[in-house]
Amino acid sequence: MGYRMKRLSVISAILGTAVVGSMLLQPGAIQEVLASASDLAGKIKVFVAIVETIQRSYVDETSPDELVNDAIKGMLTNLDPHTAYLPTDNFEKWNQHFEGFSGIGITYAIIRQKITIIHVLPDGPAQQAGLLAGDRLVAIDGARATGLKHEDVPRRIMGPTGSRIELLVERDGWPEARQVSLVRDHVLLNSISVSTIIRPGVGYVKIERFSSNTVVELDRAMQELTAAGMLWLIVDLRDNSGGYLSAAVEVADKFLPAGKLILYTRGRQASAFQEYYSTADPADCALPLVVLIDHGTASASEIVAGALQDWDRALLVGKNSFGKGLVQSQYRFADGSALLLTTARYYTPSGRLIQRSYADKTKDEYYFEAYNDSVSTRAAVTDKPRSRTAGGRTVYGGGGITPDVRVETKESLLDVEVRRIYFGEQRIFYTFLKDYLSRHSELSVDEDRFLRTFEVADATIEDFVKLASKLQPDCSASALLRNRGVLKFLLKRDMAYLLWGETARLKLNLEQDTQLLAALQHAQDAQELLALKQQSTSAMSIPKD
Repeated sequence: MGYRMKRLSVISAILGTAVVGSMLLQPGAIQEVLASASDLAGKIKVFVAIVETIQRSYVDETSPDELVNDAIKGMLTNLDPHTAYLPTDNFEKWNQHFEGFSGIGITYAIIRQKITIIHVLPDGPAQQAGLLAGDRLVAIDGARATGLKHEDVPRRIMGPTGSRIELLVERDGWPEARQVSLVRDHVLLNSISVSTIIRPGVGYVKIERFSSNTVVELDRAMQELTAAGMLWLIVDLRDNSGGYLSAAVEVADKFLPAGKLILYTRGRQASAFQEYYSTADPADCALPLVVLIDHGTASASEIVAGALQDWDRALLVGKNSFGKGLVQSQYRFADGSALLLTTARYYTPSGRLIQRSYADKTKDEYYFEAYNDSVSTRAAVTDKPRSRTAGGRTVYGGGGITPDVRVETKESLLDVEVRRIYFGEQRIFYTFLKDYLSRHSELSVDEDRFLRTFEVADATIEDFVKLASKLQPDCSASALLRNRGVLKFLLKRDMAYLLWGETARLKLNLEQDTQLLAALQHAQDAQELLALKQQSTSAMSIPKD
């Protein structure tokens, strides 16, 4: 097959159309053909002809795949901000957050040219093989692994489930690197990052995403917290951008008695007309509940928050949620790419559509508005559509979910220079703290004492700034030293994480977290709301279409 015909085959395969003959357009002929192409098949012929003409005559060589991908993106631009086409690589990365991946179960960074394990996922092959955070992978399957770029590592580590991988691992304290053999397995990213008793009788669960395993993790967390003496619960949905609708329904079902509407959807197709109800009477129905939300709480997270608010089941604390009330269906294609197409709008039990308007806005403007406190849809509720909860409280739609208790956050702790160092690829904080903790093993003896009494010394800050200046020469040492107090807090918080994990970091972060502190102060309100819910006999019905 000639090169030109091969390019046309690629285009036809991606479009999923019958093979269309080539139309080579001369300059000035495109408008004439467009004018005569009144049906869809004709337009597709024109599209194929335009791509072929660009391939044949454009001044620079172009990729047919890139041209088609760009054309698809352009076609979706005038739809809603959440409809998206994901090429194969992008879809695989996106899908890993919700369905997992086949690998060894680590997160990593490139530090000093070496693949350094930052976190070992529970129950994955890496944990079972005894790998630890801080270990360095210097060879993979016998091939040198130092000097790799971050984006090249997955190609070396990931592979088919059941396949074997040989790692040469360095660890502080080992006289020489050791060979470690693992078998790749399907690995799920945790939906719940923290589950703990944050104060006597107060359970806390942080849900990061709604995936295929979320409700299983939540069941396990609830059992452990109940056994630890939990009397009421805080569910943190901040910065949870969503996930599977079915997982959101399962989580809401955990806290509602049977037969309660959780949400309903409406769209053009008959299949888009769906209603979701709670199915059981779980023991957790009698538990006072506070839910934390903010501008990053979106989609599936808003389904949970909206349902629990409408049924007076939870007190919502924080800031307005993102405002995404659209449902995307996945259409996967043979080449591994996928279309996430908005096929329905969803409504909370009281009939609220919480989708923000995206009319006459670019995608950047739409997303910026979600996080901008000064925008009127965030600051005021007077113009929003109103609904009533089962207990008669007023709630609002039309621009995210408005919390029952609005709590501002403190100004960002990080100025530009500190932020650049903290989130930079050099991982300067991690590098410094691994060395520091290796010289101060006494700090790992008593977690409670460390959290209560340990203070980062001024000399430690000086050493940190010296390392930052060495690893990132363009950083401003004077700017870092002006933020001495912030650096002390961040270093201690990250030490706590490296020594004892997410729960220790949460406890230290509590002194800065005004929203979580506010949630702790509203136990009585959550109890009263639960009583209101139990006394209410009102029902909510779906409006007739």
